[in-house]
Amino acid sequence: MPAAKYDYPVAKTCPICYAEWEAQTSKEVEEKATCSRECANALRAWEQRGVSKDRESKPPEERDGMVQVDCLKCGAERWERKDRAEGNNFCSRECYQKWRKEDLDMTEHLREIAPMGELSEEALQRLSERMAGENNPSWKGGVTYKRRKGNYKREKLVRCPEEYSGMERANGYVPVHRLKVAKAIGRELSSTEVVHHKDHDNHNNDIENLELWPNNRVHKLAEANREKYLSERLWPEPPE
Repeated sequence: MPAAKYDYPVAKTCPICYAEWEAQTSKEVEEKATCSRECANALRAWEQRGVSKDRESKPPEERDGMVQVDCLKCGAERWERKDRAEGNNFCSRECYQKWRKEDLDMTEHLREIAPMGELSEEALQRLSERMAGENNPSWKGGVTYKRRKGNYKREKLVRCPEEYSGMERANGYVPVHRLKVAKAIGRELSSTEVVHHKDHDNHNNDIENLELWPNNRVHKLAEANREKYLSERLWPEPPE
């Protein structure tokens, strides 16, 4: 069996952050220069900009735009770019998790929104009410958008009112253009009925821009020959 090419692990120094790291394979020894993906991206950016070797060899404290940051948990000192230093108060995710567990205000907040142990039905109901609608941090006004295939714009949907619950989708939402036409004619639309945008812009949901057709077949035929199939339009009623 041939001898190993290197005496592993091989100690190396990152040219970006000057951290010591160990290469475990010959490929890492010969091809990997940096200690992490972030440092590799920084080194690639330097190479693309043609940064001189003199600048690359400067320690962090001598580079422009670098500031020293102390970890709030362990106190470890590190150098960060100014644009990344603000709010970046921890040297690692582990330090952040330890700090959060020790932060009494954070602990009290987490217990308030998610009490420890099994929740009673009343507690679940109270939690649901506190996190519903505008109280939820993810609330976006009751509006969502569905990504569609091809080059079509995303379809806008809103929470379906109870009086039109027969039109709601599995997630409780209904397309805005279908809801507007349903309100205009005073009834729910069937699943086969098609709402057409006159200007073919599905983000223009003005009521004047909408038409209702009995099914998609007639809808497509009317797009090809409007005068011939206009009499089959359900709403607005075709002119006599």
